[in-house]
Amino acid sequence: MKDENASLAHYGIRSGSKILMMGDFQIDAILRDIDSLAGPLIAAYTSSAEAFLSGGSGGSGYHQQHPAAGLNAHADKPPERRLKEEHARIAELLLQALMKVDSVDIPDGADRARARRKEAVRSLNRRLEEVDATRDRVLERTRL
Repeated sequence: MKDENASLAHYGIRSGSKILMMGDFQIDAILRDIDSLAGPLIAAYTSSAEAFLSGGSGGSGYHQQHPAAGLNAHADKPPERRLKEEHARIAELLLQALMKVDSVDIPDGADRARARRKEAVRSLNRRLEEVDATRDRVLERTRL
């Protein structure tokens, strides 16, 4: 929309119309979704992994703080297994977000949206690398 002050009716948008978000608006929506969903999971996963690596229970605090994580039913599993499963879940969420960001159609000349998508991909890749590094530290400890 070229005129941000024009009404939607000015563009022929009526009640019941469907609007497709494009460019950086769509990317921002994807990032907000992943922040609200994966952000707390990543923080809890990192905390549980750190507890495990320092000789703690490696997961019990996570289940008490985040019962919606779906892992309470697996409380009988060893901490290494719970951490491995949670890593897989978080990695899948991040990869799905990467695919969504990559699928955003950015028209020619939308340099700001293209830069925003590049920034989003880098941010998601950084998060994935951090989660993978934590997983690698847990795996290294279990091999010793």
